[in-house]
Amino acid sequence: MTTRSKRRWCLAVAATTAGLVASGCGLPDGGATKVHAEDVPYRLLAPADRSAGSPPPTGSTRPSGALVFWVDADDRLVPSEASTSCDEPVAAQVAHLLDLLSSGPTDEVRTEGWSSAWMPSADLSLEAIEGSTAVISVDATTQTSADRLPLAIGQVTLSVTTAAVVSEVRFTDGEQEPLAVPLPGGAFTDAPVRRTDYARLAVGAGRERWPGCP
Repeated sequence: MTTRSKRRWCLAVAATTAGLVASGCGLPDGGATKVHAEDVPYRLLAPADRSAGSPPPTGSTRPSGALVFWVDADDRLVPSEASTSCDEPVAAQVAHLLDLLSSGPTDEVRTEGWSSAWMPSADLSLEAIEGSTAVISVDATTQTSADRLPLAIGQVTLSVTTAAVVSEVRFTDGEQEPLAVPLPGGAFTDAPVRRTDYARLAVGAGRERWPGCP
């Protein structure tokens, strides 16, 4: 473990009815939660075209690029084609996915009834690719509502781990200090997180393969 002080991620909460700030920092005793294999979701979805906002239809072949995840009307994460190729450099794939999430859903995405757990102009950036780990910086002033933090982290984690070779994500703040991020069960962890940690938040039934790049 690093000797640097570990920081719980305290985002400014953008509440719809009042200006509240998330508080209560500290790693719970329970630590990280584990998601069982049977909870891993996903229908394998293949895109009809390569536009960033177009939803892939159900069925058939494995996507040829990474996917970006949005939030549906039932607060479930859904994959959409992200206009990337698995043959592109990994850093370029991840940076593109973060740009899509930072910019927010397009009009085309919104027509599907999809939204984002991130507020507009979220400050998400790629710090490094370390083996199979993507190191992602989140500005501490980036806003989202407290109850949607697991969805927000799930959006990033599920999206980025569809890029080639990336299997886990480590979050840092703007000063490259580790951030403890929320898991769906309520625990926080400053360890790298994986797609299976947030699988329960996504649509679809369990699949043997995961969508996106190998």
